[in-house]
Amino acid sequence: MGWSAALVTLVALALFGRGPLHERLFGPPPIASQAPAVAGGRSGPCEVLRVVDGDTLHVRVAGSPTPDEKIRMLRIDTPEHDQPGFERATAALLALIDGRQVELEWERPESAERDDYGRLLAYVWVGGTLANLELVRQGWTRFFTKYGTGRYADQFRVAEEEARAAKRGLWTADGWNVGAHAPRPRGKGR
Repeated sequence: MGWSAALVTLVALALFGRGPLHERLFGPPPIASQAPAVAGGRSGPCEVLRVVDGDTLHVRVAGSPTPDEKIRMLRIDTPEHDQPGFERATAALLALIDGRQVELEWERPESAERDDYGRLLAYVWVGGTLANLELVRQGWTRFFTKYGTGRYADQFRVAEEEARAAKRGLWTADGWNVGAHAPRPRGKGR
């Protein structure tokens, strides 16, 4: 293949492809701005395709060029695969949204944002319930403030205190049962 053919191929991929080169030249594909807006500045309804874990799901966003959008729920951080409570936190999210449609709300109402992994960052509403907040209230996650506190900070703080006081979910008498507060496995010789 000559240089001119290679150049034509690269230009065609950049213009019509959906890979990293296209995104480098033209930015990420448009999202949600084309999705129908509903009351309160939310986008939806969106069909839930699957749940990955307690804070990540896949949905179909109307108007998105990507039929399967991966959503990372804002202000929560449920246990990972190797941490205590992973299965229960995932089951709690499933119980909230399985078989239902959800609405997505961005931190900045005018635009959706993506994280470093390409996931849309959103508050997830199911009916009148903010699923992100409900998972904190049930004790399956703490209020995650690493990237800021967001628009619902007061409600998240209250929900975390309720869960902690009631020792719901992963809260124990000793505190949070994941990470630094997780019980250490006892091996031989301990």
